Amino acid sequence: MNQSKELTTFYKAMHEWINAGFPESEVFKGYYGLCNNLVKFCEDMDHSDYVLQQEMEHQFIDAGLDQYVPFNNIGGMPSFFKEVHHYKNPLRINWIREHAKEQS
Repeated sequence: MNQSKELTTFYKAMHEWINAGFPESEVFKGYYGLCNNLVKFCEDMDHSDYVLQQEMEHQFIDAGLDQYVPFNNIGGMPSFFKEVHHYKNPLRINWIREHAKEQS
């Protein structure tokens, strides 16, 4: 499945934020998961988030991951809420890094 330009832009912006050391941001929050950060990103960019959220969820499903807690497979939702900073989870960071690359 090809990734939309808009979702690639989101992943690139998240990757830059992570690489910058998670600076204070009006858009990205360490206590938000990817989906909530996507919603805030879309609000900031004046995009509709519904289609991009659906695209992201399909990416998770296609990769064999849970569509709601894709990076917390051990313990599910409770494990997600126990994370103090979601972007220190190496599975989430790897996902963002890989999806920030230009799609061919």
